[in-house]
Amino acid sequence: MPLRVASERDHSFYVLRAVQNCNEGVAMKVGIFCIQPDAAADPAVVASHAEGLGFASYWVPDHIILPVTYQTKYPANPGDGPDPDYLWKMPDPLIALMRAATATTTLEVGTAILLAAERNPLHLAKEIASLDSYSHGRFHFGIGAGWNREECQMAIFTQPPEYAPQRILGEMKTPRICTGDGLGKAETLGSFSL
Repeated sequence: MPLRVASERDHSFYVLRAVQNCNEGVAMKVGIFCIQPDAAADPAVVASHAEGLGFASYWVPDHIILPVTYQTKYPANPGDGPDPDYLWKMPDPLIALMRAATATTTLEVGTAILLAAERNPLHLAKEIASLDSYSHGRFHFGIGAGWNREECQMAIFTQPPEYAPQRILGEMKTPRICTGDGLGKAETLGSFSL
């Protein structure tokens, strides 16, 4: 479970703890998760400050679009009150991470999580290859299907949310994908069964 850390301006920052196995034991890397509720949480400023404080990574979430009203319960809302406003204020995670990566030199950047089923797979492949290349391999691609049924229905139009994981895996089977080497170069991937 992430630990919530209050900032000076009460932005929603979470410290993520990740354990990395090493040959001689276990080393812990600590990162920061930023929901970015407003312009004061500029990814370049926050990431640069996090790197200066010794954090290992900077993570952002994703919501392409949320309906004005929905029935799906937000998992992080323990009560019956309204869901937090930051859900509607998230910038595009890949653009935010590009900004963070260009403002830092060692800080790893990642999506926690990106709703891959709600995007065009070829466009997404080129975006993540570009981000990974420009960040010099510091990008971590965390993907998932999300929690909001109505958002999923709006974004993928014809398929129910239960289809999202199959769509993600199915699109990973796509025979061509853009890679970081040349950014427009395509290569063949192996296939697997769903």
